[in-house]
Amino acid sequence: MTFQEGRGDVRNYARPTGIKGYDWKSVRGHLKGDCEWTVGRWPKKKKAVLIPGWYSYIEIPHNDAFKFGTFDNYTICLWLCLDFPESAGPILTKGYIADTKPGYFSEIYLGNVGKWEDDEVPANFDVICSGRKSNFLENTVMCYPKVFKKHEWVHVVLRNRFVKNLKFIDLFINGEKMTVENEEEYADTIAMAAPLLIGAVTPQKTESLKSKKPDPDEKKYGFKGRIDELLIFRRALKDKEVIKQYEAGCLDPE
Repeated sequence: MTFQEGRGDVRNYARPTGIKGYDWKSVRGHLKGDCEWTVGRWPKKKKAVLIPGWYSYIEIPHNDAFKFGTFDNYTICLWLCLDFPESAGPILTKGYIADTKPGYFSEIYLGNVGKWEDDEVPANFDVICSGRKSNFLENTVMCYPKVFKKHEWVHVVLRNRFVKNLKFIDLFINGEKMTVENEEEYADTIAMAAPLLIGAVTPQKTESLKSKKPDPDEKKYGFKGRIDELLIFRRALKDKEVIKQYEAGCLDPE
């Protein structure tokens, strides 16, 4: 999704081949709550969606093309902009937030963001990927919160991959791999037919995820900021491919 429309829904213009049952025309994001179209990374040529916080989000109805289970490899790429000091919240989720296992297939969560100091703000990322959680505040190259400039566009990549039955969760920020270690344990995940949400989560009410159906009135815990250009791959991209995705996104479109 390129987020270039500037009005209406966010539409998908990609036409992938070799994916059974994938209907590219049906994949589009609906703006919920107080979301609005605004200036994107390239003011003259590109738009983005501003998510102002609680109960505002982008909802992409379920499609089997992004229905992942415990042992599926996948990569999620997107651009976000930290426009507010209180930008903390879920950036992208699919499924239900739950303390019990199994959980949802994936979450990128921006942790507590501090106050602006000299137009800079620290940001911590928590990631839950196919039932496993990794906190990238502690497991980062710098071993302290990543610092961003106010109104800076940031390229975020979440990669879930299996290598010889070992599971690895990797987080990339602006093409830089933040991961230095991976947890050994993981939880199974139900590949559920739930919508993909940008900027919100769906809380779990019952113990059985199989008996729970998505309720559009239960979305909450909002992210605050701008979102642009979402890509989801049904494979684990190589490190060099992630860097190329970042570099390609830095080029001013003609």
